[in-house]
Amino acid sequence: ACPPDRRVNFALNWGNVSCLDWVPVFDNPDKMDEQLDAICRIVLANKVKAEQRQHKNIVVTLPYVCGWYVADAPELGGVGWLPWMAQYLSTVQATVIKQGLMADGVPVVKYLPYKGALQHQLTARRPNKWS
Repeated sequence: ACPPDRRVNFALNWGNVSCLDWVPVFDNPDKMDEQLDAICRIVLANKVKAEQRQHKNIVVTLPYVCGWYVADAPELGGVGWLPWMAQYLSTVQATVIKQGLMADGVPVVKYLPYKGALQHQLTARRPNKWS
């Protein structure tokens, strides 16, 4: 069996505050990899927060979907998402996460709440309008 493509989790939109306020439209199968990478960068840049705390510990807040699909990152539960996510984050956020993973403490992972009903406000966007 093929391992799950973790990027798909960020292409889905459940219409809550943990997701984007728009739905990505994937309009070119020949560019699917490129489009999935792009949506991961956008979602994670907007929804992940990594903070350095005392004693080199970090606290990372992830989209709620990461808690739902923790089986897609089974290495260490929610912490298992972090090494993979670093490739899609800003240099600053990725550095905080990498340093936190190398430190003695285990990063604390929190999830954005699953609240709010944005379904009636969502619009669809094609890749040329993603940002």
